[in-house]
Amino acid sequence: MVCRFKSMHGGNSFKARGFLFAVFAIAVACFPSLLQAADLPLPGMPAAIVATLNTRLSDITVGWSPADYAKGHELWRSRSPDRQESILLAFVPGFPSYIDLSTLPGTNYYYWARGSNATGLGPFSVSAKGSRRTPVPGELLHSWDAGGPLSGTPAAGRSNTLYVSVLVSADNQNHVLALAPGVSNLWDHPIPRPLITGPSVGKDGTIYVGTAERQNDNNSPGELMAMDSGGKDKWKFPIPSGVVAMPVIGADDTLYVVSRSSVLRALSPEGLELWSKTLQQGLLSLQMSGDGTLYCSLPSSLVAIRLGEVIWTLNLEPSTVSAPLECSVGPEGEIYRSAYSRVDAIRSDGSFRVAAATPSSIIRPPVIDPQGAFFLGEWTNGSTIIVKRSSNGTPLWNVNFGPSDLAGMAITSTGFVYAESDSGRVVAYSPEGLKKWEFKMNAPTQIPLTITSEGTLVVADEAGKTYAISGYGPPDQTGWPMNRGDASRTGRSKGKYAIPAPPSQVKSVLAEYLAWIHISWDSVPQATRYRIWRSETQDPNTAIDLGFVPIGVSFNDVTAKPVTPYFY
Repeated sequence: MVCRFKSMHGGNSFKARGFLFAVFAIAVACFPSLLQAADLPLPGMPAAIVATLNTRLSDITVGWSPADYAKGHELWRSRSPDRQESILLAFVPGFPSYIDLSTLPGTNYYYWARGSNATGLGPFSVSAKGSRRTPVPGELLHSWDAGGPLSGTPAAGRSNTLYVSVLVSADNQNHVLALAPGVSNLWDHPIPRPLITGPSVGKDGTIYVGTAERQNDNNSPGELMAMDSGGKDKWKFPIPSGVVAMPVIGADDTLYVVSRSSVLRALSPEGLELWSKTLQQGLLSLQMSGDGTLYCSLPSSLVAIRLGEVIWTLNLEPSTVSAPLECSVGPEGEIYRSAYSRVDAIRSDGSFRVAAATPSSIIRPPVIDPQGAFFLGEWTNGSTIIVKRSSNGTPLWNVNFGPSDLAGMAITSTGFVYAESDSGRVVAYSPEGLKKWEFKMNAPTQIPLTITSEGTLVVADEAGKTYAISGYGPPDQTGWPMNRGDASRTGRSKGKYAIPAPPSQVKSVLAEYLAWIHISWDSVPQATRYRIWRSETQDPNTAIDLGFVPIGVSFNDVTAKPVTPYFY
């Protein structure tokens, strides 16, 4: 005897995994379970298949009536109605439905199902067209509850998977979680020691986190930990005294990490130490410009390092010492450093200018667009004012953000600005400074916001909730559009650098000083230091090398002989 499926009451809806589908209701008369596998006929054709069309934000959900004699079903997909161009999307062993999270909004997809059993594969169903609804900017796309407060900022990896460090309340232990749309956790990696940093992600998808040393256990130092994109340990490098901040990741995936004892280490992507350098105590932040120069911000100085060697050290007066916040890197390599009521822009050669001076308090380091315009949060008269300034510091527009402190800002490649308050408000502004929308988190926050490569805005509150919000496009890749420069939290500028142009306006002081000749010149963008050459003739081929200038755009030649003309 062979029993068959019977279709009943076409047009009724059934509920699959919490979603409603307008498909045929299927009543099972009986199963062909009395037949041996070898005796099973090939599966029949699925009688009906439907897909959601412009109704769901994060997925397309597909459902179909099961094929006769099928033990499971293959689901195929294409962007074309031609089935010959389709690819196998999934094998579905159980209930005949599938949630497709790998689609783009506003794009049509075509689906076909066919049954499978031990005898073979049945014929394809007819096609069903589905598409995701295009979200409205400011609309909540997804949210995740990490189960406890986050440590550091979320980072985005491949396929815009999000990674967060969290102290989970249930077991009072630190974890690194991978989050994806429609999934609570892709994976969960417990960390049995105090976590110091949020995750950062290398270009090969490796996730890095830094830990502190265990209290009252001198034999257990902190670590820089590397995990693959599936959450498996790759290696651990011991850091005596523990990690003080997220590592900087170079363009070649070399890692630069600082310990609490202010030792800067360079590690290979395989976790081997390349070099180390002991700095002054009290490192505040570490950034890298696009040419590979590291900038170490200390309480009273800024140190530039290339290949493990100090290029220059700029001593700063107490009035220019920034709060313990990240610096920002401009498109031409300038380091922007918040300093209470002003912002200093330190050039790559160690000279600097005041980029902005205000009667207000500077709340956060600036975010910077590709043209060098920068955005500040300035606290004045009990309110935060968002100010856009040109590269020379001239105010272009400002808006009153309200009485809350600024927790972070980010800018898109299209010029839209997101501002986040410590009370949990997120506001989007147009390139002209007009308010577009506002989103409210469930709890306060001090966690800077993120823009993923596909343009999704990611924010998180102090209760452990992470939110993905539809935005206005991806971040720019050449400015400094967000905290630590990018969504992967590499701490590295993506600005393009060229060979520096010749210095202009080279000047010397004639017959004024007894002990030296003073030479000066204009700063050259992207130059990190200058080499001085001198000759007694105007022929540069006869010049001798006086060496590198330690810092800045001037030099005193103490080896010059009296009453002798020189050319520099």
